[in-house]
Amino acid sequence: MIALENVSKRFANGVQALNDLSFTVSRGEFVSLLGPSGCGKSTALRLAAGLLAPDAGAVTYPDGKPEIGFVFQDHTLMPWADALTNARLPLDLKRIPRGHADARASAALARVGLAGFERAYPRELSGGMKMRVSIARALCSFIGAAQPQLLLLDEPFAALDEITRNALGDDLLKLWREDGLTVLFVTHSVSESSYLSQRVLVMTSCPGRITANIALASGRDSRLSPATIEAQRVISGALNTAITA
Repeated sequence: MIALENVSKRFANGVQALNDLSFTVSRGEFVSLLGPSGCGKSTALRLAAGLLAPDAGAVTYPDGKPEIGFVFQDHTLMPWADALTNARLPLDLKRIPRGHADARASAALARVGLAGFERAYPRELSGGMKMRVSIARALCSFIGAAQPQLLLLDEPFAALDEITRNALGDDLLKLWREDGLTVLFVTHSVSESSYLSQRVLVMTSCPGRITANIALASGRDSRLSPATIEAQRVISGALNTAITA
Protein backbone atom coordinates (compact mmCIF):
# COMPACT_ATOMS: atom_id res chain seq x y z
CA MET A 1 0.00 0.00 0.00
CA ILE A 2 2.84 2.39 0.81
CA ALA A 3 6.58 2.42 0.22
CA LEU A 4 9.30 4.71 1.53
CA GLU A 5 12.38 4.31 -0.64
CA ASN A 6 15.79 5.63 0.44
CA VAL A 7 14.16 8.57 2.19
CA SER A 8 16.19 11.27 3.94
CA LYS A 9 14.97 14.31 5.83
CA ARG A 10 16.90 17.22 7.36
CA PHE A 11 15.15 20.02 9.21
CA ALA A 12 15.94 23.73 9.08
CA ASN A 13 17.71 23.54 12.47
CA GLY A 14 20.26 21.19 10.92
CA VAL A 15 19.00 17.97 12.51
CA GLN A 16 19.23 15.02 10.13
CA ALA A 17 16.13 13.10 11.23
CA LEU A 18 16.22 10.30 8.65
CA ASN A 19 18.91 8.92 6.39
CA ASP A 20 18.30 6.36 3.63
CA LEU A 21 15.14 5.01 5.27
CA SER A 22 13.28 2.32 3.32
CA PHE A 23 10.29 0.15 4.19
CA THR A 24 6.97 -1.01 2.78
CA VAL A 25 3.58 -1.73 4.31
CA SER A 26 1.22 -4.07 2.49
CA ARG A 27 -2.55 -3.76 2.42
CA GLY A 28 -4.16 -5.14 5.56
CA GLU A 29 -0.96 -5.27 7.62
CA PHE A 30 -0.52 -4.00 11.16
CA VAL A 31 3.07 -2.73 11.30
CA SER A 32 4.76 -1.03 14.23
CA LEU A 33 7.64 1.41 13.84
CA LEU A 34 9.80 1.11 16.96
CA GLY A 35 12.90 2.95 18.06
CA PRO A 36 14.48 5.16 20.71
CA SER A 37 13.18 8.66 21.34
CA GLY A 38 14.30 11.12 18.68
CA CYS A 39 15.10 8.48 16.06
CA GLY A 40 12.72 9.96 13.47
CA LYS A 41 9.69 7.71 13.91
CA SER A 42 7.22 10.58 13.88
CA THR A 43 8.99 12.16 10.91
CA ALA A 44 8.65 8.90 8.97
CA LEU A 45 4.94 8.77 9.83
CA ARG A 46 4.38 12.33 8.62
CA LEU A 47 6.19 11.52 5.39
CA ALA A 48 3.89 8.52 4.95
CA ALA A 49 0.89 10.79 5.45
CA GLY A 50 2.13 13.41 3.02
CA LEU A 51 2.41 16.02 5.78
CA LEU A 52 6.15 16.36 5.04
CA ALA A 53 8.14 15.99 1.84
CA PRO A 54 11.44 14.06 1.79
CA ASP A 55 14.69 15.79 0.88
CA ALA A 56 15.77 12.67 -0.97
CA GLY A 57 14.13 9.39 -1.91
CA ALA A 58 10.44 8.86 -2.52
CA VAL A 59 7.17 8.05 -0.78
CA THR A 60 4.88 6.13 -3.12
CA TYR A 61 1.49 4.46 -3.07
CA PRO A 62 1.77 1.63 -5.65
CA ASP A 63 -2.01 1.18 -5.99
CA GLY A 64 -2.88 4.87 -5.67
CA LYS A 65 -3.01 7.03 -2.56
CA PRO A 66 -5.36 5.50 0.04
CA GLU A 67 -7.69 7.31 2.36
CA ILE A 68 -5.58 8.25 5.38
CA GLY A 69 -6.60 8.69 9.01
CA PHE A 70 -4.02 10.15 11.40
CA VAL A 71 -4.00 9.89 15.21
CA PHE A 72 -1.44 12.15 16.87
CA GLN A 73 0.29 11.57 20.21
CA ASP A 74 -1.73 14.42 21.66
CA HIS A 75 -5.47 14.15 21.07
CA THR A 76 -5.45 17.57 19.25
CA LEU A 77 -9.16 18.07 19.92
CA MET A 78 -10.79 21.47 19.48
CA PRO A 79 -11.54 22.54 23.08
CA TRP A 80 -14.55 24.65 22.06
CA ALA A 81 -16.26 21.76 20.23
CA ASP A 82 -18.09 18.72 21.58
CA ALA A 83 -17.07 15.14 20.86
CA LEU A 84 -19.44 14.80 17.90
CA THR A 85 -18.14 17.97 16.25
CA ASN A 86 -14.54 16.93 16.82
CA ALA A 87 -15.12 13.48 15.35
CA ARG A 88 -17.03 14.98 12.42
CA LEU A 89 -14.20 17.32 11.38
CA PRO A 90 -12.87 15.25 8.41
CA LEU A 91 -16.41 14.96 7.06
CA ASP A 92 -16.97 18.70 7.40
CA LEU A 93 -13.72 19.38 5.53
CA LYS A 94 -14.95 17.14 2.71
CA ARG A 95 -18.29 18.99 2.72
CA ILE A 96 -20.33 15.90 3.55
CA PRO A 97 -23.97 16.92 4.26
CA ARG A 98 -24.44 17.60 7.96
CA GLY A 99 -27.09 14.93 8.60
CA HIS A 100 -24.98 12.19 7.05
CA ALA A 101 -21.84 13.52 8.74
CA ASP A 102 -23.49 13.53 12.17
CA ALA A 103 -24.66 9.95 11.68
CA ARG A 104 -21.18 8.82 10.61
CA ALA A 105 -19.49 10.62 13.49
CA SER A 106 -21.98 9.28 16.02
CA ALA A 107 -21.43 5.73 14.75
CA ALA A 108 -17.65 6.19 14.96
CA LEU A 109 -17.91 7.39 18.56
CA ALA A 110 -20.07 4.37 19.40
CA ARG A 111 -17.46 2.04 17.90
CA VAL A 112 -14.80 3.40 20.25
CA GLY A 113 -17.04 3.11 23.30
CA LEU A 114 -18.32 6.69 23.51
CA ALA A 115 -22.01 6.26 22.74
CA GLY A 116 -23.85 8.84 24.83
CA PHE A 117 -20.89 11.22 25.00
CA GLU A 118 -21.56 13.00 21.71
CA ARG A 119 -22.22 16.35 23.41
CA ALA A 120 -19.39 16.14 25.94
CA TYR A 121 -16.57 18.68 25.62
CA PRO A 122 -12.88 17.72 25.88
CA ARG A 123 -12.62 19.29 29.36
CA GLU A 124 -15.29 16.83 30.51
CA LEU A 125 -13.45 13.75 29.22
CA SER A 126 -10.60 11.68 30.65
CA GLY A 127 -7.34 11.28 28.76
CA GLY A 128 -8.38 7.89 27.43
CA MET A 129 -11.76 9.23 26.31
CA LYS A 130 -10.11 12.13 24.50
CA MET A 131 -7.92 9.66 22.62
CA ARG A 132 -11.01 7.62 21.74
CA VAL A 133 -12.52 10.75 20.18
CA SER A 134 -9.30 11.23 18.23
CA ILE A 135 -9.51 7.65 16.93
CA ALA A 136 -13.16 8.17 16.01
CA ARG A 137 -12.15 11.29 14.08
CA ALA A 138 -9.55 9.27 12.18
CA LEU A 139 -12.21 6.68 11.31
CA CYS A 140 -14.34 9.49 9.90
CA SER A 141 -11.54 10.18 7.41
CA PHE A 142 -12.53 6.98 5.62
CA ILE A 143 -15.38 7.86 3.27
CA GLY A 144 -15.36 5.13 0.63
CA ALA A 145 -15.58 1.62 2.03
CA ALA A 146 -14.22 0.20 -1.24
CA GLN A 147 -11.06 2.31 -1.09
CA PRO A 148 -7.85 1.23 0.69
CA GLN A 149 -7.72 2.74 4.17
CA LEU A 150 -4.46 3.56 5.94
CA LEU A 151 -4.53 4.40 9.66
CA LEU A 152 -1.40 6.14 10.97
CA LEU A 153 -0.92 6.45 14.73
CA ASP A 154 1.89 8.41 16.39
CA GLU A 155 2.41 6.99 19.91
CA PRO A 156 -1.29 7.57 20.68
CA PHE A 157 -1.26 5.80 24.05
CA ALA A 158 2.06 7.12 25.40
CA ALA A 159 0.55 9.50 27.96
CA LEU A 160 -2.06 7.05 29.29
CA ASP A 161 -1.98 4.69 32.25
CA GLU A 162 -1.34 1.01 31.56
CA ILE A 163 -4.94 -0.14 32.06
CA THR A 164 -6.27 2.49 29.66
CA ARG A 165 -3.61 1.91 27.03
CA ASN A 166 -4.21 -1.84 27.14
CA ALA A 167 -7.95 -1.31 26.65
CA LEU A 168 -7.36 1.07 23.75
CA GLY A 169 -4.88 -1.35 22.21
CA ASP A 170 -7.51 -4.10 22.28
CA ASP A 171 -10.05 -1.72 20.72
CA LEU A 172 -7.57 -0.80 17.99
CA LEU A 173 -6.98 -4.46 17.13
CA LYS A 174 -10.73 -4.99 16.94
CA LEU A 175 -11.16 -2.06 14.53
CA TRP A 176 -8.24 -3.31 12.40
CA ARG A 177 -9.75 -6.77 12.10
CA GLU A 178 -13.34 -5.66 11.53
CA ASP A 179 -12.55 -3.02 8.90
CA GLY A 180 -9.56 -4.62 7.19
CA LEU A 181 -7.50 -1.51 7.86
CA THR A 182 -3.83 -1.08 7.12
CA VAL A 183 -2.12 0.26 10.25
CA LEU A 184 1.27 1.91 10.72
CA PHE A 185 1.76 2.40 14.45
CA VAL A 186 4.62 4.40 15.95
CA THR A 187 5.64 3.36 19.46
CA HIS A 188 8.64 3.18 21.78
CA SER A 189 7.08 0.30 23.74
CA VAL A 190 8.43 -3.20 23.14
CA SER A 191 5.49 -4.81 24.93
CA GLU A 192 2.95 -2.80 22.92
CA SER A 193 4.55 -3.63 19.58
CA SER A 194 4.96 -7.33 20.46
CA TYR A 195 1.24 -7.73 21.15
CA LEU A 196 -0.37 -5.49 18.54
CA SER A 197 1.76 -5.99 15.46
CA GLN A 198 2.14 -8.49 12.69
CA ARG A 199 5.52 -6.99 11.89
CA VAL A 200 7.90 -4.64 13.71
CA LEU A 201 10.35 -2.28 12.01
CA VAL A 202 13.18 -1.27 14.34
CA MET A 203 14.95 2.04 13.75
CA THR A 204 18.43 3.19 14.72
CA SER A 205 19.10 6.34 16.70
CA CYS A 206 18.99 9.65 14.81
CA PRO A 207 19.42 9.82 11.87
CA GLY A 208 16.90 7.03 11.68
CA ARG A 209 17.01 4.09 9.31
CA ILE A 210 15.56 0.59 9.47
CA THR A 211 17.91 -1.88 11.09
CA ALA A 212 15.53 -4.83 11.66
CA ASN A 213 12.34 -6.07 10.02
CA ILE A 214 10.75 -8.62 12.35
CA ALA A 215 7.77 -10.75 11.31
CA LEU A 216 5.97 -11.97 14.42
CA ALA A 217 4.59 -15.46 14.86
CA SER A 218 0.91 -16.13 15.45
CA GLY A 219 -0.43 -17.25 18.83
CA ARG A 220 -0.02 -13.86 20.51
CA ASP A 221 -3.60 -13.93 21.75
CA SER A 222 -2.75 -12.30 25.07
CA ARG A 223 -0.06 -10.01 26.40
CA LEU A 224 1.34 -12.83 28.55
CA SER A 225 1.19 -15.70 26.08
CA PRO A 226 4.49 -17.54 25.44
CA ALA A 227 4.45 -16.29 21.83
CA THR A 228 4.11 -12.67 22.98
CA ILE A 229 6.89 -13.06 25.55
CA GLU A 230 9.14 -14.55 22.87
CA ALA A 231 8.31 -11.67 20.54
CA GLN A 232 9.31 -9.23 23.28
CA ARG A 233 12.64 -11.00 23.65
CA VAL A 234 13.38 -10.81 19.92
CA ILE A 235 12.28 -7.19 19.60
CA SER A 236 14.24 -6.12 22.69
CA GLY A 237 17.38 -7.69 21.28
CA ALA A 238 16.94 -5.90 17.96
CA LEU A 239 16.27 -2.60 19.73
CA ASN A 240 19.37 -2.92 21.88
CA THR A 241 21.41 -3.57 18.76
CA ALA A 242 19.83 -0.58 17.01
CA ILE A 243 20.64 1.80 19.87
CA THR A 244 24.31 0.91 19.69
CA ALA A 245 24.47 0.80 15.86
